[in-house]
Amino acid sequence: MQLCFLVAVVAACRAQTTLAYLDPGPGGRGCCVVEDAAGNIYVAAAVLRPGPPPHIALVITKSDSIFRQVYSFTIDVKGDVFPARIALDAQGSLFVGGETNAADFPLVNPLSRVYSTAANGFVFKLNSTGDRLLFSSYFGSQVGALVLDAAGNAYLTGYAWPCIATPTAYQAPDVTGTGYCGFSAKLTNSGDRLGYAAAFNGSPRDIAVSPDGAVTVVGSTGDAGFPVTPGAFQTTCGCRGSRTVTNGFVARLSVDGSSLQWSTFLGGTGGGGPVGDELSSVALARDGGVVVTGMVFSPDFPTTPGAFQNPIPGNTAGIVVAKLNSAGTKLVFSSRFGSSTDDQPTSIQLDSQEQIWITGYAYAPDFLALPGSLRLGNQFVAEMASDGSRLLLTQFLPNNAADGLLLDSSGYEVLFGENGSLLRFPIGGPSGPAILGEGNAIPTAALGYVASGIVSPGGIVSLYGVGLGPAAGVGAQLDSSGRFPTELAGTQVLFGGIPAPLLYAAANQVNAVVPFGVSAGTLATVQIRSAAGTSETVALRVVEADPAILAIPDASSGAYRSLLLNQDGSINSLSNPAQPGSIVTFWVSGAGLFRASLVDGSIVEPPLPIPALPINVVLDQYPTPLAVEVLYAGAAPGMLAGILQVNIRIPPNAGPGSYSPIQLHVGNAQCYGAVAIK
Repeated sequence: MQLCFLVAVVAACRAQTTLAYLDPGPGGRGCCVVEDAAGNIYVAAAVLRPGPPPHIALVITKSDSIFRQVYSFTIDVKGDVFPARIALDAQGSLFVGGETNAADFPLVNPLSRVYSTAANGFVFKLNSTGDRLLFSSYFGSQVGALVLDAAGNAYLTGYAWPCIATPTAYQAPDVTGTGYCGFSAKLTNSGDRLGYAAAFNGSPRDIAVSPDGAVTVVGSTGDAGFPVTPGAFQTTCGCRGSRTVTNGFVARLSVDGSSLQWSTFLGGTGGGGPVGDELSSVALARDGGVVVTGMVFSPDFPTTPGAFQNPIPGNTAGIVVAKLNSAGTKLVFSSRFGSSTDDQPTSIQLDSQEQIWITGYAYAPDFLALPGSLRLGNQFVAEMASDGSRLLLTQFLPNNAADGLLLDSSGYEVLFGENGSLLRFPIGGPSGPAILGEGNAIPTAALGYVASGIVSPGGIVSLYGVGLGPAAGVGAQLDSSGRFPTELAGTQVLFGGIPAPLLYAAANQVNAVVPFGVSAGTLATVQIRSAAGTSETVALRVVEADPAILAIPDASSGAYRSLLLNQDGSINSLSNPAQPGSIVTFWVSGAGLFRASLVDGSIVEPPLPIPALPINVVLDQYPTPLAVEVLYAGAAPGMLAGILQVNIRIPPNAGPGSYSPIQLHVGNAQCYGAVAIK
């Protein structure tokens, strides 16, 4: 049986790599990261609050250069608050823009108090000590991107309903008559004055500001009448008269926002269906040129000779990286590489040599990786030559480790990801031995594993990184005492100095069992010793339970799904569903301590202890979730100590259909699985 284990960015290469978990709260999703001149790091995260009702809070954290927390600032209101971008001024004050549906969002000297039940953009400025809002305002329907100029003035882009436009600013013909518009706006550093708000008929995604204060906006539009300028590289939209078939656009406004310096489409004529092309991120070159990335579906999206190309035959979807000249009249280069519709670029930036760095998600196995690339997950960082001719580096990092990427002035990558993971290592990747990820059993079919930073006593974890073990993977065998060994192929894992039982060891992955002696409510320091040396320690939070239902790959799709056995002992699947009223069995890692002591790494034999925490199961069927009868919840006979076996009876009134979600509650912790019911 193949198991896959949830991964979180954690870790360390001696004197090279720094890691901290900032603990913004459960489910914290990384948004963005910036750095000041002293090396302090500022991050923003969207964090799930249980409620009632459940909602998303915004948490801002400042850490020093070695990732010790300086301050944490939270906006937790009666609604969701999603950050989109942060920017830092010279005084250390932080600008934040995003979207909220909260009517009680805090407003301080606002430009607008107008609240919409549909959607609300916001922008605020947090003081340098992180304890007071200097201004805060609703702004349009969404603020999707935000940047500052050298004087600290803020430039925003997003969309608005109703439209935002100031009298002397540029307005595309008839755009305000539609009630909806994309906007580009300038705010003074103090936030007390709106410099301008220009309106145009498109969906902007990103913004950049030139040294002279001219802004460049990129996005997508399905409007053939989107304003373009004479001599622009592409003056005709490939949208075929359908607003669902889009082209990318690039538009540069004058310094005062009153006119278009230039504007161009950038796209093809669509794919095999009603889809088109979108530009999502922009960076400015020193020569005034505009470098963009996005997701495209048009087979005829313009590319250039000499630029790197790696399209997948028969696949119209792809990631594009392109550069326009400073006047928008010429496509300097355009590179396209193979992808699937699930893959997405998320950011683009230029380093000091003007090499191009792109981040994103790569779920398709055919996504290009250079020989020797670090391959630990589905989130990629790629470096491209400044002329677009070739890829210089590709990294595939633990999932959601690089939701935000910063290239700092010391030649390091700083990555901010899910659950507060904050990691710094030298550009090009860390050398070993270095732990780069930790996790338990697979939570989702799409991702496989995501950032965690937490462990529980007796839970199975995987540690990912470099130099962790032998080049060829080695599986463990029971030792003479009938237990899993604490040393495997020269590799040891220590939790607070306690040797952990090992299940598997390889150069990039070690599977271990958290010792039962690791106490909940503490920080466990984790370290790996291998033939390559000793890793830096990594601090992980220890919780009472971190449950995950064990999973197997689906034979047809390869995606992971919960491992459940039907009453007759067969594997539950869509082609072999469970009968209502029948018994189904599954297994759980990370259920925490049991009421009787278990020996690390041992195989469980009767008498079988029950878990210390209460177990409840819910079948999450629409429209009413169903309580599930738990027939047995205890140690799994003949299996590893710490594995919880759960036998449930499918409710007799359960409805048929595809996989139905299962909610497993272990004390206050929960996880999800799925069962097919006939």
